Formats: sequence, structure tokens, C-alpha cells
Amino acid sequence: MTKKILIGIAAVVVIVVVGALVVADYTYSEGMRKGTVSKLSRKGFLCKTWEGELAMANFSRDGTLGPDNRGTDNTFYFSVDDKKTAQNLQNAMRDHAVVNLSYQQKLFPLSWSIPGFCQRRTEYEVHEVETIPGATPPPTTMAPPRP
Repeated sequence: MTKKILIGIAAVVVIVVVGALVVADYTYSEGMRKGTVSKLSRKGFLCKTWEGELAMANFSRDGTLGPDNRGTDNTFYFSVDDKKTAQNLQNAMRDHAVVNLSYQQKLFPLSWSIPGFCQRRTEYEVHEVETIPGATPPPTTMAPPRP
């Protein structure tokens, strides 16, 4: 009887783990974001992943700043799925280039430190970088100094 219970528990654990991996890789949405790469780093202890930030134009619908003359935070946090894409992002960052990032949004981030399962730490996974020739980076809006 106890052998059957252990086999049943092991089967449930395997089904849950496999199900979690399948759900974690499900693409919820796909899209593109435009801006300048402000940060790209390789993070992790056992699992190293590429993580970055895209600075997008800072604006509001009516052209005004928010309370205390602060703009909205238009930072797009993303993970990179391969070395070639990370290299393209580094080159764009070095050149201060405006880029379009093609991404897939997953259901949730994966921050597991299990070798062999090193994946994204955000829910957005960038898989393509397109540099926009001749585009100038958007100006950063600085809050005026307080008196």
C-alpha cells in the first residue's frame, strides 16, 4: 500500500512540474517597444541570464508633468533569450541608437536557479532587435530643482 502511495505522489509531482514548465513557456502576447537601451547586464549565481531596461519616451496625454513636475516612469524591463540578441543590444547601447525590440510576454517570470533551466527573470522575453537608422533618442525630462 505505501509503495502505491509513493508512486502516486511521485506521479502528481511530475505532472505538476511538467505542467508548470509548459505554462511558463506559454506566450500570452507579442509586441514591439521603441526606445533606447539604458541597461543590460548578465545576472545570477548559478544561472546567468541577460536582463535589460529600455528607456521609452516620457510623455503624458496632455503634455504636462505629474505631481511635483515628475514625468511617468516609462521603463520597459526585459530579459534576453540568446547571446546574439544580447550582443546586438550592447552594440545599440554603445551607439546610443534608438531600437525596436520585438518581445513575447509570458504568463510569469522564471527566476529559478536550477542549472539547465536558466531562463528569464521578467515576463518579457526579447528575441529581436532592430536599430532605427537616423532616429534620435528622446530627450530625458528632468524635474526642475526645488527652491
